[in-house]
Amino acid sequence: MLSAKILEGVRIPEFFSEEGFLSAINFKPKPEDIFVDAFPKSGTNLTHYLIALILNKGKPFENFDQFMASSCFIDHEGEVVANRLKSPRIIKSHLPYNKLPQSEDAKYVYVARNPKDALVSGYHNINAMLENYSTFDDYFKFYFKGELNYGDPLQHILEWYSHRNDPNILFITYEEIKQDRKKVVLTIAKFLGNNLEKMLIDNPEIMENILKYSSIEECRKVLQLEKWMMKQTPENTSKNPYSEQYRFVRKGIVGDWKNYFNKEQSEYIDKKAEEILGETEVYKYWKTRYDDKTVFMPQEKRRKGTRDKVPRLRWNPWQKHVRSIVKMWHRVKMWYRVKMWHRVKMWHRVKMW
Repeated sequence: MLSAKILEGVRIPEFFSEEGFLSAINFKPKPEDIFVDAFPKSGTNLTHYLIALILNKGKPFENFDQFMASSCFIDHEGEVVANRLKSPRIIKSHLPYNKLPQSEDAKYVYVARNPKDALVSGYHNINAMLENYSTFDDYFKFYFKGELNYGDPLQHILEWYSHRNDPNILFITYEEIKQDRKKVVLTIAKFLGNNLEKMLIDNPEIMENILKYSSIEECRKVLQLEKWMMKQTPENTSKNPYSEQYRFVRKGIVGDWKNYFNKEQSEYIDKKAEEILGETEVYKYWKTRYDDKTVFMPQEKRRKGTRDKVPRLRWNPWQKHVRSIVKMWHRVKMWYRVKMWHRVKMWHRVKMW
């Protein structure tokens, strides 16, 4: 199991500074602060990047150093680093609602992601850092027993969902970002105020830049944590867990969990999610849009590593009919060609006579 410790009722990585974490719990927000919160591997950095691009009028970061300097991961870095930032400060966290310092004047953007996808992303992240830390099945058990950092993602989501209508909280989903990034950018800009939404509407070139530089390909160019970490410890590069084969920004897609879960694992999560989130709109959104009619890969064919290639899993019920129609069309076309060939042949014979 990944080494961890519990402070103030929250399970956090062992390497987190106790002093820094406690300062985060007791942090005093300023009115212009912008908090970005999510369960780990649910879109915290993507949302941070979107907000930074909005505030910077579409100007992207040139490297990971600039990205790091634009915000503070307060759970780990603490109040000291947060106080170095210029206003408006972007402060990232994975803390549950009841542990993150609240202020009626500060803004809070919470990102919820389908826990199944968050699980797969977290599995790859841990495996890359700790060199085959566990199998997916082991990680699955740890994750939903609350034995990994920040506990149960479903409870985490529910706490923030309960406050989604608070005027200073914006509750969005990772799936919405992937489905319609432009709409989400406008939603965030409107929420942040200061005529940012009007700026984007009046200046379409700024919106184009935001959409361009927040794509998964562009994010991958900037958010290179693995190379940044290797720079920090050049004398220990060979032992650095962030090897070049590890990518901080991996796929960034929706539904990758279908390549890893078996039917029993999916049903276990569905049952638990229904108990905790069953009455929420976010659960119904995930269930109806992404989980229904899922075809699962057999156990022996599921991915065992990060680079295994697997076939597409989702079966289109119309595919069978389309294939039949195409097949019939080819038969008719062939019949027509044969018939025309016989007619031409007969015409030549008649002509010769």
